Amino acid sequence: MSSLKFGIAICTLNQLCLDFKHNLNNIIKSIEESIEAGASIRIGPELEVTGYGCEDAFFEFDTVYHSWQVLAEILKRNYRDILICIGMPILKDSSLYNCVVIILNSKLVYIRPKNRLAMQGNYRESRYFTPWNDGTQGSMCWFEVPPFITEINLQTRVPFGDGTILKLNHRIEKEDFISSINGFKIGFEICEELWQSDTQNSRLFGTRGCHLVINPSSSYWELRKLDLALNHVKSATSKTGGSYAYVNNIGCDGGGRLCFYGRSFVMENGELLQMASKSSDDIFDLVNVSVAFIDPINTEQFRLQNGISIKSCTIGENVISFDSEKSPYDACESFANISNINVISVENVEKIFSRDKISTQPINYQNFLSLTSEEEIKRYCSLWLWDYLRRCIDGGIKGFIVPLSGGLDSSSVVCIVYCLCELLYRQVFVVRNLNVIKSLQSIISINDAVDLTPENFCNRLLRCCYLKTKYSGQESLDRAQSLANLVGADFQVIDFTEIYQMILDKTPFKINCDSEIVTVQQQNLQVKS
Repeated sequence: MSSLKFGIAICTLNQLCLDFKHNLNNIIKSIEESIEAGASIRIGPELEVTGYGCEDAFFEFDTVYHSWQVLAEILKRNYRDILICIGMPILKDSSLYNCVVIILNSKLVYIRPKNRLAMQGNYRESRYFTPWNDGTQGSMCWFEVPPFITEINLQTRVPFGDGTILKLNHRIEKEDFISSINGFKIGFEICEELWQSDTQNSRLFGTRGCHLVINPSSSYWELRKLDLALNHVKSATSKTGGSYAYVNNIGCDGGGRLCFYGRSFVMENGELLQMASKSSDDIFDLVNVSVAFIDPINTEQFRLQNGISIKSCTIGENVISFDSEKSPYDACESFANISNINVISVENVEKIFSRDKISTQPINYQNFLSLTSEEEIKRYCSLWLWDYLRRCIDGGIKGFIVPLSGGLDSSSVVCIVYCLCELLYRQVFVVRNLNVIKSLQSIISINDAVDLTPENFCNRLLRCCYLKTKYSGQESLDRAQSLANLVGADFQVIDFTEIYQMILDKTPFKINCDSEIVTVQQQNLQVKS
């Protein structure tokens, strides 16, 4: 067995915008679970410190300041012999960058800013962030860290930019076959960069010879979007060999419009090794840590057997050394020439490759089968509803109210709420999710819940109101009541005729109210009332 085999922990987090205490707790928990699982590198999602959906709060200096405070708390814990990747915003030269900060032994190794911003769909990243050049050439500079960071780890500066890779130099016994591998190379992409036609990974794998590419993401749910991400990564790793770690947020982080789908994964040489949130039982977890164990010898063999030539000879290596046992970078003679650096050589990392717990469990590929469209809708619409509800319970909100007309739109909403109730039922009685049980205590008494069903959950969480007027038909009322009874929702009929008539009497346009013919204007007024 190769002595270089080590674990990649992909940490899928359910964060909340600007709730720095909650976010820090999730990050710390994920780091500690990664260490416990024997991982050598811990990867978190994009902007995990602040939450992705902060919107105009990114314009506030406090948002960046509190992000550094969170990072300081992580550094104080002095986690040893594990490479930690943290997503957070960083302000440099009056520009805000979406970054990944790499930490080893409480020292900052490297800050990698995003160079391609997402602007399609519901993304508006260029409103808040600045791209770090165009991503084609790569450029580096020094970043001066805040003084309170220096007080913790005595470090004053760190390389900043997108022009470098990390090379973990591991001393291997001479008799070991793989001693010819010249260090373990790690490259970085951030979310949108994967989806561009000139992706970073093609150069990182094909030209720089990386064994692993890391991608922290905040990709929101759309039907079949996960399949697209898997296809992109499968194509990249099949062509040039290598491992790819894609790490995504999950849930509604407070922005309201988006629900992230999680499903972080690791792929090696075109084959899926690990995926998070495989079951619907996992999607309500605030922290989900999945570990994949990779070996660079597999990448070397794949490239050799498939005749894949790495064009590293076209790029000269300009190296700067990082040694976590010393004062990194401060005594570096390359202060003026940092722009030429394209490799950060990380020394004294033997312990990173000697974690105790190496998994040998066979992978059940059935867990990674694509979800049907109906299952996706059930999972992620329910997750969005739950994240929204659980954060409002302390404010007195106890459930949902739906004006159920018996039509397709309102009936679909009721069905989605019932799907949530089915999932919550499993969380309480099968999974025994303590966070879910605690959130529901003020709505449903779990102590006497042994006889409860999903319909009982729905009765406590959902009220359906049929807004009746003189134009309402018995058939629509019957459909609405039948659906409410079927899912167990509380159902009420509210006569809206008097309110409707009051509005009708004050309309600025002429309507013949005595006519037996119902005009389109009257029908629309009933709906809008």
